[in-house]
Amino acid sequence: MRSQYILSRTDKQWENILKQIIQDEQFILINFDEEKLKFSKILSNFFKEEERNDQIVDFLRNSYINQETFEIYLFNQIKLFLTNYHEVFNKIILLKYEKYHFSVTYSIFQGSKPTILIQLVKSQYNKEIQSLIINTLINLKLLTNLIRIINGNQNYSKDKFHIISTKLIYQYFQAKLHSKTFSFKQCNIKNIIQELKYYFYPNSLVRLLENTVHIKTIPCILKLLLLIIIESSNSNVIFIKTLNIRGQDNCLKIHSKFNIEKFQVRYLQFEYFLQAIVKCISSNEKQIEFELYQESFLPYCKPMFLKC
Repeated sequence: MRSQYILSRTDKQWENILKQIIQDEQFILINFDEEKLKFSKILSNFFKEEERNDQIVDFLRNSYINQETFEIYLFNQIKLFLTNYHEVFNKIILLKYEKYHFSVTYSIFQGSKPTILIQLVKSQYNKEIQSLIINTLINLKLLTNLIRIINGNQNYSKDKFHIISTKLIYQYFQAKLHSKTFSFKQCNIKNIIQELKYYFYPNSLVRLLENTVHIKTIPCILKLLLLIIIESSNSNVIFIKTLNIRGQDNCLKIHSKFNIEKFQVRYLQFEYFLQAIVKCISSNEKQIEFELYQESFLPYCKPMFLKC
């Protein structure tokens, strides 16, 4: 009885400490019952309304890491934790919940029961905003150079003009993605290719090997992905073919000569948005192939859970 009392008192002490540390953060604090093999809520401010234990359980069971539920994932992490008793601290993972994807950190501590602290990573959006502000200054300089070029006040090469225009195009996409209300709908691949070719790469021959292809996804993000692929090509000729996966035309294969390093760098730059529609992607110097989700997850750009 005394040992149980000491453990309970210790639990209460560090729970109070955690409350002070995370008082301004959105979090879930849960216990794991080893006998019943279930999670139970201790404390949470993750949702706007007053939370019930079954609401937290529902969140764990309907959030996914790849194809695995967050509940199963945590259960497996608890098993590892109970095997080696090595505490896990602030491990970052990407979750998909309902129509959103976002990052959380989780930590596992040992008291009378294994206890898990889950926190929303707020900095992911703040960092994007800070980057956007900094890039505004860069854009002003780029626009000044373009004005000089257009007015004919300085000599310029096509390569230099292409570098400037490419930077502006991606800054435009970045700003558009942050300000846009996303929608999941049918989009015409042929129309997207024509738009990209006309505005950004007039000398590229981009051929769609089917007459008309419609894919259901988030159009502005698909447009960005195709732009990145076209920009990464070292050839003026690019072929795009659709593949039927599990009865759905949701896979594209692009043939050309690619600068893979350039493609990967640019893809990582926008990965936060691209992962909302891209289920898997593979690339080599001759082709890039990707499969789209049949139901896209909206990028988490605004607070989804609000405190009271």
